[in-house]
Amino acid sequence: YRQPELTNFLSNADEPCCMILDTGCQRQVAGKEWHRAHQKHLGLPPLEYPEKASFRFGPEPAKESKMRWAYPCGIAGHFCVLWISEVDAPAPALCSRHTMSILGAVVDVARGEVFFRGFNSASQLYLTSCGHLAVRIDEFPTTMQTWPMTPPVNSEYPPDCWAPELQAVSSRTLHRAVHGPQVPLTSNASATAMASTLACAADP
Repeated sequence: YRQPELTNFLSNADEPCCMILDTGCQRQVAGKEWHRAHQKHLGLPPLEYPEKASFRFGPEPAKESKMRWAYPCGIAGHFCVLWISEVDAPAPALCSRHTMSILGAVVDVARGEVFFRGFNSASQLYLTSCGHLAVRIDEFPTTMQTWPMTPPVNSEYPPDCWAPELQAVSSRTLHRAVHGPQVPLTSNASATAMASTLACAADP
């Protein structure tokens, strides 16, 4: 066993080249500040796709997007296009489960890397200041595609990800977890006491 070699960075607009791997994300999204920073970092014009969609971050009220941007990206040394919605919120870029499925992402925390079966290549994992796993999206190949380009996708309902040299990846349908036997709930006071006991016991 080897400890993962994860590099820390801040998950905000100061890191425009990274996306958090969020298995709970249904549609890729990022805050306005991240988009402006990434567009400056990239130096290439993104493609504009007007949209109207709602996004919810935790208990906060839903945020509505009015624009979805398509960026030329490099993942594990391979070219791809990522569509990322924009919301007026301080949110980092979230990589959706759909993109991870298309690319055949296999996360190996022990090795500190994620292997993309669709590219037959691996990329280093990074750790955000909040402890989330992330990957870089500026690992471009030595030979780039012409940009701007018109990806062969439905422009009215573009996907989260498209890549011209992507290998077919077999995937299974994920099923929602089935509730097991009901466990009696403890009071808030009891739960807090239990959590405090566990925290103290876990301290070195």
